[in-house]
Amino acid sequence: MKKHLFTLTLLLLGTIHIVNGQTKEHSSYPWSFSFSYSPKINASKFKNNLNSGEFSYFTSFDHKFDHRVTNNLAVSFGIDFNRYIFNQKFTTFYGIEPGIREIYHRTMLMELPLQLNFHLRDTSKVFNPFFKAAYRNAFHYENIEHSYGYVHYELIRYFSFIEVGFGSYLKLSNNFSLIYETSFGYGLNYKSPHYYYVEGLIGVRYTLK
Repeated sequence: MKKHLFTLTLLLLGTIHIVNGQTKEHSSYPWSFSFSYSPKINASKFKNNLNSGEFSYFTSFDHKFDHRVTNNLAVSFGIDFNRYIFNQKFTTFYGIEPGIREIYHRTMLMELPLQLNFHLRDTSKVFNPFFKAAYRNAFHYENIEHSYGYVHYELIRYFSFIEVGFGSYLKLSNNFSLIYETSFGYGLNYKSPHYYYVEGLIGVRYTLK
């Protein structure tokens, strides 16, 4: 835990130093925000999914702010949120008459990503590719209970992930662009070791003027 906080602190201090060292010319870059759909797919050898079921596919909705601090470097931060609900019905034969029971499985994941993008082209280009590196703090909530009440499980955990990948903006107008990313991630602090995943992202980005 201390090692992860130290890594995050270094990343934050480096970002602050870069921002403070910019000239007035570079400080004129506008802020942008985006809304995206972002699925994760478990690429691990073991079934250590974000939900405790058999589904390795886990989706999030991504909200980010980003700001280019030099001609090539941008910083991005925001919040990812997903809520997964799975209800399973089954028949039991306890007592004289059979009954239908249910299992309620609820999973929520909130991530706070801090991301650095290294752009290969300037902002005037229609196609604007970049490489990315990100550190993601995550809060994971799970709740499992049976409809008859005497099986119950509830847990809140802290996870952290690192990601590397690439992406691009596709400029549609002076304000709007499409954003898409592909990343490979690893669980630094996770409920089981050796957690790897592939994550995609596609969304819409708006640049303030």
